[in-house]
Amino acid sequence: MCASLSNALNLFFRPLKGKKVWGNIKKIKADYNKISIKAAESHLMIAEAAIKGIGSDANVHYQKGIEHSMRMWGVDGADISTFL
Repeated sequence: MCASLSNALNLFFRPLKGKKVWGNIKKIKADYNKISIKAAESHLMIAEAAIKGIGSDANVHYQKGIEHSMRMWGVDGADISTFL
């Protein structure tokens, strides 16, 4: 690690030295019923990135995003195939 990066990290973390940062870790509970980014959104973001030159297979991810979104809204599989 270069000296300037090391100095920057030390300045950033110095106020935290010796302090209890995370509090009581036992109070943290995982809630698996909430999904922050759904599969449809994920595929659509990947497709957009591929169009902008990051990654590939934009069309595949776009279609997967549409398919996952339609499934989430209860559209029948046959109707999804017809649409795509």
